[in-house]
Formats: sequence, C-alpha cells, structure tokens
Amino acid sequence: METKFIEAGGIQVGYMEKNREQEQLVFFIHGNSGSKRTWIKQFKDPLFDPFHLVAFDIPGCGNLAD
Repeated sequence: METKFIEAGGIQVGYMEKNREQEQLVFFIHGNSGSKRTWIKQFKDPLFDPFHLVAFDIPGCGNLAD
C-alpha cells in the first residue's frame, strides 16, 4: 500500500487510504507502538470493499516524513 502524507499541527503524518469514492468511512487507529500497517489485512479483505478506508500513523510511530 502506498503511504501518503498530511500535515496536522505542523507535523507530517503518514496514512494509507483505499476506496476513496465510497460514502461510508472506516477510520482505523492503531494502539501504542503500532503503525498503520496493523490494518493491512483489513485493507486487503474484500469484505471492506464497500467502505472508504483510512489508517494513519500516530505521530512518533510508523512512517513519518523527514
């Protein structure tokens, strides 16, 4: 999955997104010391195809921009 970046509060945060055209949103938030990669299986599962999926890296975890 491709990592995209958004700036929030002056910090660049990595996130991944799928099915942007879908109306209903499922927003995934990982736990402490995790990353957006925690949700890879859900992003690949056809069960979630009807939903717009977004998973981000909490600042200090996962893929952060330099």
